Amino acid sequence: MTRHSANGFVRHWIRRNSPELQFWGYEGGNVLAAVAGAGGFLAFYDGIHSIAADAGADLGERTVALLSGFPDAAATIGLAVIILWSLGFGAMAKRMGAGFLLGPIDGTAALAGMSLIAATIIFGASWITISAVFFVSGSALLRQCFESPVFLKLGGLLISGGGICLIGAGLAFGFSVETTWVAALTAVTGYFVAGAGLMTYRGGMFECEAAKTNSDTSPHRSSLFHPAGPVAILLEITLDRPVRILVDAVVLPSLIWIPRSVKTEAPFLTSMWARLPWRVLTATAVLATGSAEGLTFAVANLFWAVGDISIGSLDWDREQRSLGPMKVEIQAD
Repeated sequence: MTRHSANGFVRHWIRRNSPELQFWGYEGGNVLAAVAGAGGFLAFYDGIHSIAADAGADLGERTVALLSGFPDAAATIGLAVIILWSLGFGAMAKRMGAGFLLGPIDGTAALAGMSLIAATIIFGASWITISAVFFVSGSALLRQCFESPVFLKLGGLLISGGGICLIGAGLAFGFSVETTWVAALTAVTGYFVAGAGLMTYRGGMFECEAAKTNSDTSPHRSSLFHPAGPVAILLEITLDRPVRILVDAVVLPSLIWIPRSVKTEAPFLTSMWARLPWRVLTATAVLATGSAEGLTFAVANLFWAVGDISIGSLDWDREQRSLGPMKVEIQAD
């Protein structure tokens, strides 16, 4: 197999499996980020063990103690439950030929994730953990992007929320001799992740417009999430214009390393390149700290990078049609 054909096979495989790669890349990173927010695997284990060792407490008391005393560990467990829910019941639905249940399963995961967002905020979890919960909810919605492009909008909004929390995480690090680079890169990563989430939303705007004209590929019009349905109309009325303005006036001009043709015609590919360099830089910086939470957060960033690449793959077909020479340049990477 030649290098060109091998690259083509890999690109086709990533594009075909984009929803699953998004889910597992982001979810794996989310769990690791939550563990990092808890102080690393050892601190996470110590927190769980101290609660489990209280033999006199019932399940409800232990849950309250975990949430109040170790909210980051509680959030990590919650994320794992949500992921196992999607994995276990999703696999069962596929095996039983009940594919129509996949949407409700992922929808339930998204709702559980949003409930977990509220819990982590109320009980004072770390910014990194809250960002992970935002991301897990967003990726559960993005996993349904082939069912309806409206989920690109909804997932993009939650990804932006996670990016804002990463900015908070960077600021919470403080700026000392040891943490300046980690803090700065985490905050900058959060900014571009938030911007990329808005671009994912805008990509959903493009796809919704295309789906409206193609009744063969869009959900039935009675669907709540039809591109011309009530959720889409509400988003179009309230958020489409502000998101478009933010992307055009703030996000795109700040992406000076991305060619104008890509920013103009490939929103998902732009979203990928907006985040990917900062994932690698942040992973390198936190790895250099030599701490347990730094190592965990570094691996989390690498997992998130897999999700970023899978998002970018949604534009590879458009890239081949309209970006001309850019196709060869990106394939060479």
